[in-house]
Amino acid sequence: MSATFTPFDSFLIERDQVYVWDDIDGVLATKLNGRFWFEYVLEGTEPVATREGVHYIEAQILGGVHLSDINRLYYPVADQVDYGFFAKLKKFELDHGIELVHY
Repeated sequence: MSATFTPFDSFLIERDQVYVWDDIDGVLATKLNGRFWFEYVLEGTEPVATREGVHYIEAQILGGVHLSDINRLYYPVADQVDYGFFAKLKKFELDHGIELVHY
């Protein structure tokens, strides 16, 4: 199994902003709101949304992933107000023993 990482939504980035694990430092060195991503990571803080949208580091898993490989699923706290979607998340948690963690 392998993965690629992008500093934002993969639909909004350029080809040279796609990194693999060996060069993930490129993602962490990307600036957002005048700060580097690694600063947010070290502080354990989430970057605030800007007019360009909500910002996050996206990982694209490239094959070979099974539900048994997943221990924890992180979801935005805003998803709790979408009751239909949140009910599906809770069912997923119960059916597959995957811990849900909001951020």
